Amino acid sequence: MKLSTLRVVIVLLAGVLLANVALAQSAHRDKRWEFTLLLPGLEGKDYAFEGGSTASTKDTLGFGFGMAYNVNPHLTLGGEFY
Repeated sequence: MKLSTLRVVIVLLAGVLLANVALAQSAHRDKRWEFTLLLPGLEGKDYAFEGGSTASTKDTLGFGFGMAYNVNPHLTLGGEFY
């Protein structure tokens, strides 16, 4: 199994396992903070453009976090940092 395929499997498995946590959240979200962990991935690929220019990316896995404040049940202000 290639490393990038293994990463996709791990991310999907984590998503399935954490879905229950998302379902268990209370509907009373106003005046509460939310925090998230992010694992963005990039699959390596070679690109060729008109005129002979080329570019390539490497497989990589990053890390980040996010936080938001629920002003009321319908408005959330926040951001993500990678």
